[in-house]
Amino acid sequence: MKFSIEKTALSKALNIVSKGIMARGAIPIYSGIYVEASNDGLIIKTTDLEISIKTIVSANVESLGKTIVPGKLFLDIIKSLPNGAVTFEQNNNQANVLTTGAVFNLHTMSADDFPEFPATATEKTVSIESQMFSQAVNRVVKAVSKDETRAILNGVCLTVKPEETSFVATDSFRLSLYSIKTASQQSMNLIIPGAVIEEVSRLALENSDTLTIGEAKNQIIFSFGNTSFISRKIEGNYPDYNKIIPDTSLTSTKIKTKDFLEAIKRVSILAAEHTAIRIKIEDNVLTAFANTQDVGEATASLDCEQQGEAIEIGFNHQYILDGLSSVSAETCEFDTQTPGKPGVLKEADEKTSFIYLMMPVNLN
Repeated sequence: MKFSIEKTALSKALNIVSKGIMARGAIPIYSGIYVEASNDGLIIKTTDLEISIKTIVSANVESLGKTIVPGKLFLDIIKSLPNGAVTFEQNNNQANVLTTGAVFNLHTMSADDFPEFPATATEKTVSIESQMFSQAVNRVVKAVSKDETRAILNGVCLTVKPEETSFVATDSFRLSLYSIKTASQQSMNLIIPGAVIEEVSRLALENSDTLTIGEAKNQIIFSFGNTSFISRKIEGNYPDYNKIIPDTSLTSTKIKTKDFLEAIKRVSILAAEHTAIRIKIEDNVLTAFANTQDVGEATASLDCEQQGEAIEIGFNHQYILDGLSSVSAETCEFDTQTPGKPGVLKEADEKTSFIYLMMPVNLN
């Protein structure tokens, strides 16, 4: 096998498949990268048994062949090379990587031992603009649970309906819901692992204008450009989140998002990890207050448009920071009921809506 390729093109392809390399795997072949010089170009694949990634990139192929190169080592070598042509030549279980002023000789493994790439026949598919998908994922992914004992909450619930596509994540303490008005011919409901959907959103945005999502038995197939990214889906029924989103409020506050965020950032400096931020809304003024025993206290006040009763309520400071940093509108709506019920940040326009719900902290 022998081929030549521009270093930048090879680096881009390797960046796509790198997340499929098994870290510290007991089976060496899963920590490798499958490289095949074919008539269609250079085929590059990785798998860690949870996800499988394949991409195809143009190359000057002089002779056909396939092999497995050490994954991290090959990535480090290509990253270190100057821009320009890279030549790869395979003989038996040795591979030479050549470029101007540098030669690397690597031990390789047999490509025959690499697992077959999963079949990609899909039962349902839906396409979405990569930018829109990435924006949605960035809004909700912070609320994905890290508690591995509740696997169903370790993912983002993607629901596609003819008139709307929604993305939901919750860790049971807060919930993010981002909805996009769409016109789809398909209906689909998937729970996608949080780390997977975050990585796919980044790769799709960098490599293609459109992302296609397909469902096949226990797998999810993401396709963008010349790349296929396959992951196991999370099985089970996602919680009925609509039941916990309040449809009324006793206090509705409109406030400039940036000012609200900056105020919470300031008082959070004096909030210990598990200390609540106390928020008081009264007479069209929102006041945020933090107090950590034996450390100090901080207060920040700003004007707002208040409708309804005065209220004093507490929240985990990191949760409210995550919510406000996910709001893109200049002005957001902050709805509350009582100190013991969830607070909700909202924004909406003609095409999208965002709801971020936070459970309160007992101020007593």
